[in-house]
Amino acid sequence: MTPISSCLSKANIPNSSIHTSKENILYHSFLISIVIFCALRVLSRHKKNIFQNNIEKWVNSFSGYERGQAYLVASIVNSAHIRSATSLKIKDYNIRDLPQALFDLTKLRHLEIEFTNIKQIPPSIQKTNRLVTLFLENSQLEKIPQELEHLTNLTFLSFKGNRLKNTALSWDKLTELKIIDLSFNQIQKIPKKMTQIEGLEILRISGNKITKLFCGIFKMKNLIHLQANQNRLSSLPSEAFEGNLCILEVSHNKIRNLAESTQSNNNLELLNLSNNEIQELPISIGNFPYLSSLLLRHNQLRYIPSSIGYLRNLQHFDLSHNSKLHDLPLSCIYLTSLSIFDVNNTSVSSKNLDMIFDGMRANHTSNNDLNLKTKIKIWATYAEKKPPILTFLIPHELAEIQEWLLRLETTKQFQGKNKQMAQLVIDILTHLNNEKFKKEFFNEINGVLSDCEDKALMTILLINLKFQLLIENNNSPRKQLDLITKASRTILLLKLIAKDLITNSTQSESTQVFLYFLATKSEKLGLLLPWDDFDIHYREFTEIILTNSQHQIIDSLDDKILTTDTSTLLLNNTEEASLRFIEKYFPEEHQNLLIFFEKKLEEIEAANHTYEDYIIKLEELKYERIKKTKTTLEQCIPHITT
Repeated sequence: MTPISSCLSKANIPNSSIHTSKENILYHSFLISIVIFCALRVLSRHKKNIFQNNIEKWVNSFSGYERGQAYLVASIVNSAHIRSATSLKIKDYNIRDLPQALFDLTKLRHLEIEFTNIKQIPPSIQKTNRLVTLFLENSQLEKIPQELEHLTNLTFLSFKGNRLKNTALSWDKLTELKIIDLSFNQIQKIPKKMTQIEGLEILRISGNKITKLFCGIFKMKNLIHLQANQNRLSSLPSEAFEGNLCILEVSHNKIRNLAESTQSNNNLELLNLSNNEIQELPISIGNFPYLSSLLLRHNQLRYIPSSIGYLRNLQHFDLSHNSKLHDLPLSCIYLTSLSIFDVNNTSVSSKNLDMIFDGMRANHTSNNDLNLKTKIKIWATYAEKKPPILTFLIPHELAEIQEWLLRLETTKQFQGKNKQMAQLVIDILTHLNNEKFKKEFFNEINGVLSDCEDKALMTILLINLKFQLLIENNNSPRKQLDLITKASRTILLLKLIAKDLITNSTQSESTQVFLYFLATKSEKLGLLLPWDDFDIHYREFTEIILTNSQHQIIDSLDDKILTTDTSTLLLNNTEEASLRFIEKYFPEEHQNLLIFFEKKLEEIEAANHTYEDYIIKLEELKYERIKKTKTTLEQCIPHITT
């Protein structure tokens, strides 16, 4: 007996009605299919009735004009086409609440609801767990529903333009989120749990009441864009510039100071600090080699650090509406990628700007593939119009600078070309990190090396540099310290030159030039004795140059020139000269200084610093040594004068 006849037998169906042919089997299969189809239609109609009943109940909860608006929304939601849609946008409907049936649209992947009067989202939103983007914007929402944590497929979530006061949510469950927009709400702080969204790339929190950004936000490894404009921030943590951010926007806040950063950010491309209360930038602003836009308009800037010159990829530099900004560092001449440089409504002098713009043009030309002689002509033309361009020196480059100067001064073709030589020295000093330029320069001069009879030009340059740095009195403490440090390095270079003078008696011309410029500059400032006394010092100095040892030359520099009187001593203060002076007249204070320095150095060496941090700590110690030595010297001077 076949399986089919067996089943029919159990159902008391006569065998005579059984047909075992293939056609009859297909016939019965067709009948079964019809029964299943009818059953599904009944179930579908029942589900549709439930859906329609929910819609009708929601519409009936309104009255008057609002019922008409609700009916319009209901007719859209009830549409068969909408029920199978994957995207839905509801906009400009004057409704206070959303129908529960809306969230029965379980195929939705993109839902956008904006410009409504809704104050809350029903818990049934968790049914739409296929959602990838959810925009609930420009409404009256006061809190984020906890059920949102079930929408684990979300990649873009926006609550822009609502009334949210807090963002309490299990953010760590929304692991697929890439973009969060909480702009223009009433949020006072960002929850730390948000940092657990490892894949988050863009965070927009502008237009809130946030007073502080905790450092964890900036350590999110995938966050590349943080927008926090129009808040109540008064500062940024030092970690703000140490993450992987490409864009940081914090305009229209109350930021006054920016902390120094000990690390560089090779990703930062745009930094918007406009409309704050910033008075000066940290030296570490130069640590962003790929920064292309730096926006600082409408602040209270008084000082721009010379490290700004390291931003060689900067294209947009906005300093407009900083009325207290009087000077720009001449290192700006190395911002050769600039296409927008806005200094409107500042107090920067036209002379300062002319020098910077001329320097930029010269650098644009000098960076082309020109030989050394052509570059000299370009710089010579510029040098006849403007004084030598000042530049910033990096401490650990001092030894390298000395090597460059020694090679340059022994190059035969530069003899007698004072302006060209001085200007090229500046060019070299500011391209120490440019390997292409170094190679080209050394290749050019290696074939023409010869003894140069005069080192005067190097001396002139350094003397001018030192005095131009020091005669600026109206500077912030940070800039004063920076100038003192530069002057100290300059004096050290002068002493290195003096050590070489003893090897060649023909170098006496350098001494004459040295004393001439020293006397002329200092007399104008009232810092040297009358000319008669100067002549005596000059004769004594030249005699020592020709007869005595290197050590006596250094002592003579200190005793005859640097310490001609107490004012000159303070002006020409260097750590080495000042320490020797204190040691000679105040041995007890000298011993205390040495103990202090040794203790600080031991602390640095005992700490487990990386190489970069170790260099930074040494630099900080140099600043501290200079400052403390100068303070001690100023305390000792009154005892001598009395």
